[in-house]
Amino acid sequence: EVGFIARMTPKGYKPEPLPDFVKLNDAELVKQLESPSYRRRMEAQRAILRGWKSGNANSEIWKQVTVLAGNQKASPSTRIAALFALSQGLGLGVENVLQHLLEHDSTIRPWAARALAGNFSETNMLVTGALFTTASFEDSRSRKEAIHTLSSVDTPTNPCGKGMCLVALVTGNPDPIIGHALVQALIRLRASDECLERLEKLNNPTSEAERIELTQILRVLQSLPEPKVV
Repeated sequence: EVGFIARMTPKGYKPEPLPDFVKLNDAELVKQLESPSYRRRMEAQRAILRGWKSGNANSEIWKQVTVLAGNQKASPSTRIAALFALSQGLGLGVENVLQHLLEHDSTIRPWAARALAGNFSETNMLVTGALFTTASFEDSRSRKEAIHTLSSVDTPTNPCGKGMCLVALVTGNPDPIIGHALVQALIRLRASDECLERLEKLNNPTSEAERIELTQILRVLQSLPEPKVV
């Protein structure tokens, strides 16, 4: 024998057949986002997005999805499916909704931070400020996602990501997850000037936090083969 696949189901179990998602109306599609089945939630999300992009969806459906994303009584999996349906469907139009969840809803905060990546204008200082605040929270998952999002929208004219990452680096955060996220963000931003400037102030680290910070900065610089670094 070369192997086999076995499927185990309870005796007498009859799964509910999948609906024809193309034929479901808006309310029925949103209801499918509340299904305990990942397969059903994802297909409902895709059907909503397909309808919106083809011009066949009523804008009213986004109000229903927004309410579901903000419903603290719904399961996290349901809210996350609704959250990313919003971010993929509305783009910049969803930044204020995500900002509200970021600031006021700790249960969904990490996913709201990640959903903002590419979905907010760097000129929206309220959203940027909310991400800065999230990056300083004790919750490592929220911090990591905020760091990722801030670094993903950095531009030469508004280096918010670089400033945020360096502020966090100064703390010498011992959390390896946060440290790795910071290093990768700074590499992605090619923040050699900022790291070199900080390196000059760390010639003789006197605390554990400074030693951690020095290690992080050197890890960034070794990944940036630029003449001024070499």
